[in-house]
Amino acid sequence: MKKLVPLYALLVMALVSFFLWSARLWPFDGHAEPLVVSWEELSVEHDAVRVKGTAHYPVRVSQEREARFGHTGGTWYIFPLFPHGDTMGRKIKVIVATPVPIDDLASFEDMTVDGWALPAAAAMTPASENLFRDSGYSFEENYFVIEAFSPEEGE
Repeated sequence: MKKLVPLYALLVMALVSFFLWSARLWPFDGHAEPLVVSWEELSVEHDAVRVKGTAHYPVRVSQEREARFGHTGGTWYIFPLFPHGDTMGRKIKVIVATPVPIDDLASFEDMTVDGWALPAAAAMTPASENLFRDSGYSFEENYFVIEAFSPEEGE
């Protein structure tokens, strides 16, 4: 039995490390250098991405996120991102979630977003989707979210 103690300890350490890594908690709380991705290549299979696009702000969606272990809560702002220069698009492939407030006077903005590419369920609720649909937008079948790096995560 004493021979199994190191094996159990190793197994517990591996499970704790996996949990910390998957939740991006200390010591895995930093982020990798974002991969510069073209609009055509952009997908949820990427991890940290950098993409250029045009943000559409006519629909203002914000959500309160609860604080969770290792992460602070607060207000997150959600908006669709389209290919650079596209102000007429209505079929959403990418949603951006960011803790940075949106300028009240902006309708569209060309921007570069650095963040985590995540499944849509990471930030979108049915109520949020309906707000976009009611405003004339539709969603691609496999749309996803880019959760922008917090300003303090910086470059």
